[in-house]
Amino acid sequence: MSMADRPPIRVLCVDDEPGFATLTADILDQQHDDIRAVGVTSAEAALDRLDESTFDCVVSDYDMPDVDGLELLDAVRERYPSKPFILFTGRGSEAIASEAISSGVSDYLQKTGGKEQYELLANRIRTCVTRLRERRDRERVEDWYSQLFEQRLIGAGLSQDRSFKLANRRLAEMLGMRRDELVGESVSSIVAPHDRDRVVRAIRRRESGDDDRVRYTVDLLAADGSTFQATVVGSRVTYRGEPAILGLIQPTGADEAAAPQAVRSRVEAASRILSRPPSELDAQLLSTANTHFAEVLEALDTGDSSPATPDSTRPVQLSDAVGEAVSQSGLSGTATVTVEPDGSVDRDRATVVLAVRNILQAALGEEVDAVAIDARTTADGFRVLVRDPRSESAEECCVAELPFDVGLAGDAMYGIDLFMRRIPGGVRCDAVVAAQ
Repeated sequence: MSMADRPPIRVLCVDDEPGFATLTADILDQQHDDIRAVGVTSAEAALDRLDESTFDCVVSDYDMPDVDGLELLDAVRERYPSKPFILFTGRGSEAIASEAISSGVSDYLQKTGGKEQYELLANRIRTCVTRLRERRDRERVEDWYSQLFEQRLIGAGLSQDRSFKLANRRLAEMLGMRRDELVGESVSSIVAPHDRDRVVRAIRRRESGDDDRVRYTVDLLAADGSTFQATVVGSRVTYRGEPAILGLIQPTGADEAAAPQAVRSRVEAASRILSRPPSELDAQLLSTANTHFAEVLEALDTGDSSPATPDSTRPVQLSDAVGEAVSQSGLSGTATVTVEPDGSVDRDRATVVLAVRNILQAALGEEVDAVAIDARTTADGFRVLVRDPRSESAEECCVAELPFDVGLAGDAMYGIDLFMRRIPGGVRCDAVVAAQ
């Protein structure tokens, strides 16, 4: 995802000179569309603002009374260890720069008095925040892999350069091996000789980008020399910043009953998300992938054979489902919710709550100051409008398709189809959900 597609960078500017704090914030805010900045005039005020709201970066002067810039850095690091902190000071010396670097400052920039300094500062801010966001995205992906490779319903293997880097216990059990024996082995070593050329060709096509995702049946070779037929879904993904192939493997025949279609659909839906280019893997998509797999993990924990199968005989009241989704999303203190007309939706409560929660995540991202949520039942299901409470009505705005999938279409949501639209003019998104 490009920087232009990211949420705006929120910057807190700290300087004991009121005019300079305001000037810096105003220039950053007005001259850079991707930055939203505010200024405060003391370290105490800065810490209060950080506690009250979310900021992506702190830009601070060094020479301030009571608490200087490096002391503020220590206080910020204690509360928010990874938050980017840039020292922007008119008092420049090698001693201060050295101390700043030793204290863990993200960047150090000396004020020069010219307009160019603000362009340079904006670029330094973007660099620091982008680096942090990318690291968090990688951590989310690796957390997802960790969850995936601990499940035991479906065999999973991840390869780079045609050798296994990760393998789960289920795949090792299928092959009569230990996981540590499988890691490091070539992928072709677990394929029956008569199928190896076909599998290598399929891997090459995915490595080259010709095919992002393939599904085929192949004979696999167990450690004892026996062979068995398995269905393989292979996806091109990114692992630790490098291209990789994720294979989801299930024996055909009687063993396939161990992984019902609901489970396979969830894992495959998450795999489709991870097959996207790494630049497109934002927090919303990764959250959706985690949601898919969390239900599989829950099924494993409870011993159930399928995740959250809905009970169509128990419709849910829309206002109850929206209220629970708002609470789970942490929006209870910032959201104004209107459900009119209210009514029942012919789907189970958990499914409708999940649908609304994912709509909110897709519309809002991670930063929310205030939001209005308007929901209503329709003849086919329900509709959710997420907007800035200060915006005009949706009917007065033109519409465009929302540019990303939130994982709610088709059988992955047990019959709930979703159409989402991004509406300019302050309205965040409009979702029409059909409970088929």
